[in-house]
Amino acid sequence: MIWTQRGTRLVRLHARTGVDPEMDQYFVERDRSVWKIRYDGSYVGIFPTKETAISWAIERAHNAVARGGRACVFSQADDETLRTEWASEAN
Repeated sequence: MIWTQRGTRLVRLHARTGVDPEMDQYFVERDRSVWKIRYDGSYVGIFPTKETAISWAIERAHNAVARGGRACVFSQADDETLRTEWASEAN
């Protein structure tokens, strides 16, 4: 498990991404010839390019922040590792 200090509380971080699991997380993933966005365990969009998928995910993340939440967007690299594309605050 990974833990971090947030103010006066200790928060357990997501093991794969290293972010607070309460933060909205959008994952842009390649699936053969298309790019999919996974959010909250389900796929919420299919896009022809990685750039289009990232833009859409960042737009949704901004919406979450506008509602008072926190969000981040990750994309799958060629070696299948995750890269942070956008985050509403430092992780």
